[in-house]
Amino acid sequence: MPDRITHLTVRALTAALRTGEISLAELAGHLCLAAERLQPSHAYLHFDADRLRSEAAALVSALPRGVLWGVPVSVKDLMDVRGMPTTCGSRISSESLGDATGDAAFVTRWRRAGVWFTGKTHLNEHAYGITGENPWFGDCTQPGDPAALTGGSSSGAAATVLGGAAWIGLGTDTGGSLRVPASLCGLVSLRAPGWFPDHRGIAPLARSFDTLGWIQRWLGDVETTAEGLVGTVPPAVAIPSLRWVTGPVLNECDPGVLQAFDCLRSRLSSVGMPTQDAPVAGWESAVDSFAALQAREAFVVHRTALERAPAGFSPAVRTRLEWGAAISEAELTAHGRKRQSLVEEMGRMLAGDHVLILPAAPMTRLPAGVDHGENRRRILTLTAPASLGGYPVLTVPDMALGGEVRLGYQFIAGPGGEWKLVRLASELAHRFGAG
Repeated sequence: MPDRITHLTVRALTAALRTGEISLAELAGHLCLAAERLQPSHAYLHFDADRLRSEAAALVSALPRGVLWGVPVSVKDLMDVRGMPTTCGSRISSESLGDATGDAAFVTRWRRAGVWFTGKTHLNEHAYGITGENPWFGDCTQPGDPAALTGGSSSGAAATVLGGAAWIGLGTDTGGSLRVPASLCGLVSLRAPGWFPDHRGIAPLARSFDTLGWIQRWLGDVETTAEGLVGTVPPAVAIPSLRWVTGPVLNECDPGVLQAFDCLRSRLSSVGMPTQDAPVAGWESAVDSFAALQAREAFVVHRTALERAPAGFSPAVRTRLEWGAAISEAELTAHGRKRQSLVEEMGRMLAGDHVLILPAAPMTRLPAGVDHGENRRRILTLTAPASLGGYPVLTVPDMALGGEVRLGYQFIAGPGGEWKLVRLASELAHRFGAG
């Protein structure tokens, strides 16, 4: 029964719950077993089996029963969920914040859609990282592959979905924190800034970059999830045309990633979705502007705590915050100009119904227990452009598009382009026969 449940799509799961083929009590039992198996992965920072069963019992009588009724959802542990602790993956926050008295606005949106929350998930300390490592709570590794990190900072979101302990994982994406774990774990993610501008009840990292979204297993579920949260795809939304990013920004990619990327282009063409070259120059330096601007914003957020108790931050995060404090105003102004220039260029490329495509990570695997200082920059080189522009991004795994590589691709739309990406997800799922 557990394996049969794990691989159900969101729509199939809710249908089985409505007909009684699967009861909420059975599903709760499955989730508890899955969470227990995930303990070595550090996927959950807070999981309460008794609470979960109580939520299942309460949900039985909940009305109305929309398209997401009964779907188990995990929550990144910097979002408040009433009655659950919020740690932000930090020793300081875990000691001071305690149990939340209410839901974050984003969490409320999901609760009203009829989902239930399985627990609070692992993240890099204060979400300031891209690997899934955390010195206070342990590193988040992939279920079934304990020698590989999930990527982060929405690490536990990916691990709970991959391990069958949630159907959807709520996360944030500041510099790639949904896109990277989705890519490394072979999952789907949607970064949706236009849909979720209200960040009340969510601990910030860098306010102008922080973006909300989710991770899930099946490409065809993106539209179902969007329908439950936002509504149906507007009839006027067309399938966007695809623009293929080329240029030095791809130089950080491993040879196998570049080969898989080239093969994807051929497969897209074979299903009637041709791509047009989009040569770019200078994007490889976007990471420098992103890192500096993010570091200053993160310092502003954490300045008081840093001055009061610097030892409460890990050395890696403390170093980044101190660097953010030391960046001169002249440097920040220069980086701001570079950001504006890149955003204007991307805006021209995305005008109309265009979507840009490039890999979401330069590698297919991040080994656990290894120094990833250099890899952090390599990853951000690919993710920083969309972060600087605050763009919506759909991440799609290679395996959902007829490939065999544990790798994801960024499909980047212009501002307000979330529905274009949902429409694209459904079309890709249809043409490639992906769930």
